[in-house]
Amino acid sequence: MESPRYTTPENRRLIFPFLLLIVPIWCIISSAAYSMSRYDKQTDKRSEVKATLFDGYTLEEVPLVNGLFDIRDRVSRGTYGVLFITRDRFLSRVMLFNEREIPENLDKVELEGMKNADNGILAGVVFTPARGGKLKEYSGIFRVFSGVGVTVSGGEASYGVETNKEGIFTVVIPKGEYTVLSGPTEVRRVNIKAGSTTIVNIRRGAVLID
Repeated sequence: MESPRYTTPENRRLIFPFLLLIVPIWCIISSAAYSMSRYDKQTDKRSEVKATLFDGYTLEEVPLVNGLFDIRDRVSRGTYGVLFITRDRFLSRVMLFNEREIPENLDKVELEGMKNADNGILAGVVFTPARGGKLKEYSGIFRVFSGVGVTVSGGEASYGVETNKEGIFTVVIPKGEYTVLSGPTEVRRVNIKAGSTTIVNIRRGAVLID
């Protein structure tokens, strides 16, 4: 039978400096690993989240500049634009903004995951655009319509939604082919894809600016 091993005072004096050296190194390694993990998650988020701007006439993807969606000077003074922030398998965020708005900080964007990945999202705005200008090209959304009904029909299913106070509507529906209606006018047929956001904006008239 082996004799029991005891830690002598001399051994304890050797172990203590060793621990003083190892513990800080372990803390540094753990901190670096956490930072890299956080960086990877943030990088994934930046690569997956998209912002699309609508100025009343065109849809255009907004580039990221230092982590910001830069939406300054994208619409004319006194008008509005709509920013659609989307990510596959997440509910979209849609917001109205004017020419004085600051850029949207990606780090502050929180999107809620979809409960059913087989569903898709239809989003848009009911609006009147502005156009014209003698000295400078004028564009943007002049007016939005709140409380307007939008009907989405496909097969035997039909879904209804109303625009909010900013004229925006969003509806989560099963994937498939649909017809979008607002009022007596048929707008268009759309294909809703699973986990994705489809943008359909509904125009009502136009305002010409001198």
